[in-house]
Amino acid sequence: YSWTLAFKPAGSTAAFSGSSVAASPGTITIDKEGPYLIRLTVDLGLGTESTQYVRLRYLTQFGELRLVS
Repeated sequence: YSWTLAFKPAGSTAAFSGSSVAASPGTITIDKEGPYLIRLTVDLGLGTESTQYVRLRYLTQFGELRLVS
């Protein structure tokens, strides 16, 4: 397992509470408004390597919506 925050808002110090190479990286505390992109890669370097993404959004005030594509 390899968990990373592929994108987070400028100035954010968000991080996983546990190990980034465990099956579960623990919790994440979101500290800034805006989009976050979490990447999980399994079987890194093997023929069965797979990468998945999860997009999160801390709700912004109306008219300030920003997304990660």
